[in-house]
Amino acid sequence: MQEPVHRAGRRKILPDLGDRPLLRIDGEAAGPLAGFLRYVNGSPVAARTGTISSAVEASGDGRLALKIELPLGRPDDIRFAGEYTLSDAQLRIAGVPALTKVNGKLSFSERDVRARDVAAEVLGGPAKLTFVGADGQTRVTGTGTLGVAALQREYGNAVLDRVSGRIDWSINVNVLAPGTLGWVFESTMKGAVVDLPAPLGKSAGEEMPLRIEGRDEVSPPGTDLIIASYGSVAQFVAHRKQDGANAVIDRALLSLGRATERPDAARAERPGLWIRGELPVLRADAWIALLPRETSSGTGRPDPGLVLAGADFDVREFDALGAKFTDLKVRMREVSGGWIFNLDGSEIAGTATWSAPGAGSPNGRLVARLSRLAIPGRGTPATGRGADASEGGSEQRPDAPAANPWPEIDLAADTLVSKDRDLGRLEFVAQPRGAEWQIDRLKLANDSGQLDASGAWRVSARQQQTRLDVALDTKDSGVFLARYGYAEALHSAPAKIAGQLSWSGAPHEFDFATLSGMLGIHVGPGRFTKLEPGPGKLLGVLSLQALPRRVTLDYSDVFSDGLAFDEITGNVRIAGGVMTTSDLKLVGPSAKVDISGDADLAKETQRLNVRVQPALSSSLSAGAALLFLANPLLGAAVGAGSLFAQAILQDPVEKMFRYEYTVTGSWSDPVVTKNAGENASAAPGTGAPSTPGATR
Repeated sequence: MQEPVHRAGRRKILPDLGDRPLLRIDGEAAGPLAGFLRYVNGSPVAARTGTISSAVEASGDGRLALKIELPLGRPDDIRFAGEYTLSDAQLRIAGVPALTKVNGKLSFSERDVRARDVAAEVLGGPAKLTFVGADGQTRVTGTGTLGVAALQREYGNAVLDRVSGRIDWSINVNVLAPGTLGWVFESTMKGAVVDLPAPLGKSAGEEMPLRIEGRDEVSPPGTDLIIASYGSVAQFVAHRKQDGANAVIDRALLSLGRATERPDAARAERPGLWIRGELPVLRADAWIALLPRETSSGTGRPDPGLVLAGADFDVREFDALGAKFTDLKVRMREVSGGWIFNLDGSEIAGTATWSAPGAGSPNGRLVARLSRLAIPGRGTPATGRGADASEGGSEQRPDAPAANPWPEIDLAADTLVSKDRDLGRLEFVAQPRGAEWQIDRLKLANDSGQLDASGAWRVSARQQQTRLDVALDTKDSGVFLARYGYAEALHSAPAKIAGQLSWSGAPHEFDFATLSGMLGIHVGPGRFTKLEPGPGKLLGVLSLQALPRRVTLDYSDVFSDGLAFDEITGNVRIAGGVMTTSDLKLVGPSAKVDISGDADLAKETQRLNVRVQPALSSSLSAGAALLFLANPLLGAAVGAGSLFAQAILQDPVEKMFRYEYTVTGSWSDPVVTKNAGENASAAPGTGAPSTPGATR
């Protein structure tokens, strides 16, 4: 006959003692969760169900219901079953965010431990967890959402600080029998804003599947491997080793774009952090804007942890310092105090070194020595922000003035190429000053001339403005222009042009539509060739080839085979891409030409007033010379008289043959109209109409 015995909430049942005596214990207890875990870790439960509980720190209370069947004399046949109820408990496992407000039931027996749909809060968001432990192995799965701000407080770093919002997540943790750990964390990342440049940036509405896997390495002991994938754009592999209580990454590889498809993308084999990218687009300016401005040690390593050791990029479109390059290979390696770059592309080739920021250069310094540099296309300017929302980056925020993030630049290129033409040697020296880039030297030199400039390049949000003081000095304008594609446009003509220019855009983006400034022009002896306005554009207009052949005396048309000149002088003002002059003068052995009016550089149109005055003095002097040979007395009288008349009457003979024209229309197809004026009727034999007319 069995009799129940009650003591301190426990009931013991003693059966009839026979051949197989059995002790049954059925009871309940309430108390601190930490004490319950100590009991489990010291009981046979730990040996049978795994040791995950040994790494758990707990607080809060719980209630235990327990049943035990203990065959006397046969400890291996013990049977037990229990249930532990958690109520607003807190759990912390090393390397895992704290679990708060934990509520649920944990069931266990001599065979396993189980907990289903345990509710908790993780990093400020709700979570559901399931726990199964059996045969010396433990598995934990869970789902939930979390706030990125809480994640930053727990694991803050420079990259995570660029993320905001909330994300969904799931986790799967396996503790294997030998004590090794494997886990997988996954999220769609929908709801999170990643404020990083392409290809990593994303908006809140986009999904970018994130998967992070961790697994212990068998050899050497105390090491593990972290493998993370971010959509199809990035994969990160890190090898860690235990350093006391912390796990430290000693080697890592970040693969971007198509580099994630390479067979070795899942291996981190070299010490330090390496980056390898095969990308359609890489905007270096946007990444430069994220670099720390200054470091306390001046070494360029604000984070004492993992150090970037090198990077290799193959990029179809590469933006750097406001310029765009195509099909470029970039190899960068760490050197003392900075980095060295090897550049190899269709538009640029050579080496560059970058020195880390310091007191004298808060953004660092870049020195480039190039064998070839082609004038690049326009890049996307850095804005001082991270990702561009239009490219899957962060939401748009109001632009605000920001300091120039670019480093000091000292660049020299042996050959500057434009449209497959060698323009000469380029030198460019600039440094950041507030929101501007101060251009200390911009020099382009070849064997026929030299262009020197200095000024500023302002970068504000998405707007750029270039302002330069310029000086052009050529020994032979014809040869100089031939380098720009105007072969045989001029013969000789040494020139000096100086003034100030400004336009919207970078220095290499000469924009006629926004061009403003003033230039003074002085060109020495030379000759325009027979150049039609179409191919030569404005140069063809200035050559006066479009003027009708109305200026004829006793020698061939002065414009028929190209206009020779002794000098061209004048000043031009430019506003909004429209060039205006009132005093452009061309003086030659056969004519004097005054030009005034406007030329629209962007639309390639003009409205010019052209006054042509043939120089007849040389012809009259030659006639006087012939008369002198025939009759010295008569020749002297005629010559002296003609020279005296022209001097006193200010070239009245030449003025008789002066013509005025209005030139309108496009540069390629100008419309020339002869004006009515003081000499609307041409001299006999010129064939000119007596009334104004138009010709092309």
